[in-house]
Amino acid sequence: MSFCVNLVFTVQAAFSDSKPKVKNLTNGAVLELFEHGRSVNAKTIDVVQIMCEICDVKDANITACRSKVYRMIDADKKKRADDRDSYRNNIFHFPSSVPTLSTTDSTPEVKPSIDVSESKIEELRNIKEANRMLKRKVTRREDSIERKVAAKTRKLEKITESTEQKLEKSEASLKQKTEILEKKRQKHSQDILSIRQLNNYVKILKKHINGVNVMLEERSREHKVQEEEYSILQHKNKELEKSVEYLQGLINDTDEIIVCDPSINIYSNRLIECVMNLTNLKIATKNVGPVIQEVATRVNRLPSRQTVDNIVDRKVSMSQKQVSQITAKEKDTTLYTDETRKHGHTYQTYILTDKSQNSYLLGLREMVNKSAQCTLDVLKEILFDISAHCKELSEAKNFSVGYELLCNITNTMSDRASTEKAFNTLLQNYKEEVLPKVIDNYDELSVEEKSHCGKINNFFCGLHLLCGMADVCEAGMKKYETGFLDGKEIGSSVRPELKRFHKSESGTLRLLRSCSKAFARGEDEKMECICLLLHI
Repeated sequence: MSFCVNLVFTVQAAFSDSKPKVKNLTNGAVLELFEHGRSVNAKTIDVVQIMCEICDVKDANITACRSKVYRMIDADKKKRADDRDSYRNNIFHFPSSVPTLSTTDSTPEVKPSIDVSESKIEELRNIKEANRMLKRKVTRREDSIERKVAAKTRKLEKITESTEQKLEKSEASLKQKTEILEKKRQKHSQDILSIRQLNNYVKILKKHINGVNVMLEERSREHKVQEEEYSILQHKNKELEKSVEYLQGLINDTDEIIVCDPSINIYSNRLIECVMNLTNLKIATKNVGPVIQEVATRVNRLPSRQTVDNIVDRKVSMSQKQVSQITAKEKDTTLYTDETRKHGHTYQTYILTDKSQNSYLLGLREMVNKSAQCTLDVLKEILFDISAHCKELSEAKNFSVGYELLCNITNTMSDRASTEKAFNTLLQNYKEEVLPKVIDNYDELSVEEKSHCGKINNFFCGLHLLCGMADVCEAGMKKYETGFLDGKEIGSSVRPELKRFHKSESGTLRLLRSCSKAFARGEDEKMECICLLLHI
């Protein structure tokens, strides 16, 4: 803002020949006049005289006025925001050069008149003014020195505080390093103890090796005895081979078993049952014929692999027909689905269970992919095959047996895969489409009854979640043990032959695995504990 303009004149007019006249000047106007004077290279005394002419001040002390302006400039620099605006709007008072003579109302004393010349009075005034200016300069210099001393004191305090903080950090670091050194010493003593233990272990191993050498000598003597027994067994084996040849001759002399009627080219039911039983025992279809030839007595004809495959297909058809006859009567059944990949192929299993927890395999089929729609399409194919095998039963009931089996499904069980969740939705929609074909007068049912008939409860196996939780807990336990033991070696890490397990898993997991292998049936049959338990 322009303070001179507020007083109805411009800075340029103040420095012209026709100067404006105002009653008082503000501090802001004085600052503007001094700034303009500096820009036009005017002397400070000339600017003060211009100010006196504008305000029509004739008895102003030019030197004191100049000093006051300098002090005002310093004070203005220290002001901020609203305080600076208020300070600049204050009236600037010109110092007067005429001394004020103090008088009293009391009766004046009569003093002898002293004739003092006007020049001496003026000289005295100048001396007083100079003395006053010197005092002011001394005061300002003292203030400046005090400010500098205060600033240096604050700086010194900061340096002292920073030095103290560095000293504290150094002490803390020294303390920490001392603790680390103490831990290293303890670890060193533990290492020495471990070395002693290893030396003792080496001594024990040497004793064990000596015992093993003695055992090897005993084994060598036993081996010689076994060689003698082996020669005796070879002699007995030759005699048995002669007996086998004799018995084989007797078998060749016997009549063949008729398992196939050449006139109608159909195998007997005994052979079909034998083939089914062999496939149930995991015998490959290509090996069924050779197995019958080796095990059974001579037969007049052996089935080929294609014939065995056809018999297996008949077995699957019979099993599906049996499943449909049993499960069609069961209500509130549960459908189990699971998908797996083997050698680049995707396979899906469908298992049905009843209330008595009896399981029935609906089918194991290969799928193009593992999408939810493909899973539903394969289930539809299985239901269609079941209906085709039970055609007579479907005609008697006037609806498909596969549809009836589907309508009896009220629960599903699967893993937590996203495709399984989508499959459950598609399965429920498909069941709602099939219900009108199975239930009589389905359209007359209420919305609530229809919803109850088509509802399927979805359950998910929590094993995958437990495995994920176990992995997270294992990482946490490993980190906790590393921090808690602080480099101390325990358990398998002490023994060199087991130390490879120490870095990969926590001690808690090693303990659980060792207990499981030692006592859980089927976990590790080579463990001593379970072998002893099995022989009790």
